[in-house]
Amino acid sequence: MQENAEQGKPQVEIRYCTGCGYFPQAAWIATEFWSEFSGAVGLALTPVEGGRLEVLLDGVMLFDRLAQNGAFPNWNDVRVMRRAVRKKLPAPKAPQPVG
Repeated sequence: MQENAEQGKPQVEIRYCTGCGYFPQAAWIATEFWSEFSGAVGLALTPVEGGRLEVLLDGVMLFDRLAQNGAFPNWNDVRVMRRAVRKKLPAPKAPQPVG
């Protein structure tokens, strides 16, 4: 994970096996996080070995391909992960009345 994590932002790390060719799956997951949260979360793609594809939020495992009997995340899995990130974000501020 990034050494100088931005203070106050949830940190998402996607670990993917380079030798297994899991970069496309990792990139898809990262794109889903970026499209919803853009700069509101820290996002890191970390190359690893051993057939792993893992998604962590502030160091806590959200998804582990090996623990899922080798299954890749599906759309619903990504929705659940995004929901976990959303819960870590501060509540949006109510709009201020004009005038």
